[in-house]
Amino acid sequence: MRQGETERLIKHVEQLIDFGKAIPLQESSDEFVDLQRFAHWRGLCRQLIFSLGRHAAPWRRELSQDDSHVTARNIKLGTLEAIRDTLNMGWLTGVEDLVRADTFADLLEQADYLLSEGYHVAAGVLGRAVLEDHLRHSCAREGCMPSVPRPTLDAFKAELYKARHIDKLAMKNVEAMAAIGNSAAHSQAVDKSDVERLLREVRGFLAQKPRD
Repeated sequence: MRQGETERLIKHVEQLIDFGKAIPLQESSDEFVDLQRFAHWRGLCRQLIFSLGRHAAPWRRELSQDDSHVTARNIKLGTLEAIRDTLNMGWLTGVEDLVRADTFADLLEQADYLLSEGYHVAAGVLGRAVLEDHLRHSCAREGCMPSVPRPTLDAFKAELYKARHIDKLAMKNVEAMAAIGNSAAHSQAVDKSDVERLLREVRGFLAQKPRD
């Protein structure tokens, strides 16, 4: 984990803390904070949960609370401060996953743009590249890298399934996504609707496997 990555995440959490502290009280009550500002902050906190993936487990319940009471707001603030302090002490591992997630999001946005401009084959190639890199990283993290010299997407998928890090349904889903991506990568006939489905399902797969 590079120092800059940790510092970037700490800065993000500190911004959430400052945002929460700045939420004003409701005009009609001194016990509840402004609902619109609170809803905005709550959404940002939930996005942090999604980004942290499995590392958010100790704080998920507190950050997910919908209660806009001042006490509940303060509990969220304390939780964010605990996350910041955990990062400062170097106790949160896997922050590189957050950077990787940002990279994947950027690549998929590029794929969406290519798709909108009529370059659906190129968009499919990008979608396949994101899927393969995610599988490669998952194998490395779970300690089940293929033993072959130049492993393919299929090899990564097979090792994850053999090690029970993905189930049969997820494996079949990967195969379906890979089939579309392979057609695009090899300049074979591929429909725009297929590429749209590929990008949609890649996003869903990244959100679910194997981060939970």
